[in-house]
Amino acid sequence: MLWEEQKGLDRLLGLLPASFKKITIGGEEDTAGPETTSFTLCGAILDDQWARLEYYARWIRVYHNEEDSVDSLAAAFLIQKLNGRTLFPRLKHLLWRRPSDTSSLLVIFLSPVLRSVHLDFLDGGKALFSNHHLRNDPTAAEYAYGTALQIIHSHAPMVDYIELCTSAFSCSIDYLRHFNNLLLYTLATLAPPCGSSKSTLHVVLFDEPEEPAAGPFPEFSSTTLRALKFNGSPQMVIAALDAVRSPNITHLKLTFDANEVIWKQCTALVTSRFAATMRELKLTVDYALRDPADTAPYAFDTWFSPLYACCRLHTLKILSRFTVPFAITPRDVRDMARAWPRLDALSILVDQDDPDPGLPITALEAFAK
Repeated sequence: MLWEEQKGLDRLLGLLPASFKKITIGGEEDTAGPETTSFTLCGAILDDQWARLEYYARWIRVYHNEEDSVDSLAAAFLIQKLNGRTLFPRLKHLLWRRPSDTSSLLVIFLSPVLRSVHLDFLDGGKALFSNHHLRNDPTAAEYAYGTALQIIHSHAPMVDYIELCTSAFSCSIDYLRHFNNLLLYTLATLAPPCGSSKSTLHVVLFDEPEEPAAGPFPEFSSTTLRALKFNGSPQMVIAALDAVRSPNITHLKLTFDANEVIWKQCTALVTSRFAATMRELKLTVDYALRDPADTAPYAFDTWFSPLYACCRLHTLKILSRFTVPFAITPRDVRDMARAWPRLDALSILVDQDDPDPGLPITALEAFAK
């Protein structure tokens, strides 16, 4: 279906040629900043053209807003024209990646049937190259997440998937507790609060020798929540896991940097909170800055045996980029097979050039018994 998924407003506002024009802004010698474009209102909206726009808008199920900009007066006019109605009445999935100060149109895309929302007010990660990561207090963008969640809940209370790219200040995520149908919550920190950690997803960029412990996350409780995805600094991931009080988590995906201490903290939290319900566990772990360069291989049992408590696992995928390899023995394989009898997908990828000679392919027979 040609109109089912739309990226930007070009096609839709193209149905109103007498009313909207795309104007180039900046890029001149006497204008600071790069060249951008913005839609501006240039004439009255004709009734027949508006009716045609509304017809095609009803077909849209997925909308991505990343590049489009509508000037503030044109945005106000569209909001007034809709008079409280949504522009896309059948929209199911919304990806919004724009700075908060150009997000006034967000409200017109919130349909009652909306199910998933991705919000990034930090401008697609560009905050990594600003002073955002040096702040102790929330920025305007962080407060905007809390405001946006209230607006979304008011217009689209049935949302069951929310993804936030945020520094996880309380003002950003506190309102999540009001989403009673939430099934999946994804938190990706692009720049954690300075008081918690100066690292980012690319921790090596900041080369911090020590990272202070993360401050407490607001406690988050939901009986409907089934899946969690956390992506960020190790302190953020551990603090976020510690804040979750949801008894029915079945799917967990974590991406973080770790040394042995961080890893053991993480696995202890995973097993203490979710061992009885976990069905799918995916871990992507990069080496920490303090990962030793030259040492004997890590014993697999020492690092992974705490996860044996997750006896209902069906899928386990681990991607390790440690500089030190893991030594997996036939006994480790037998222990895994006994601990995870329901396992039907196992992937343990490690960053090492040569296969471990201590693990013959025949060791996998333990899973066939």
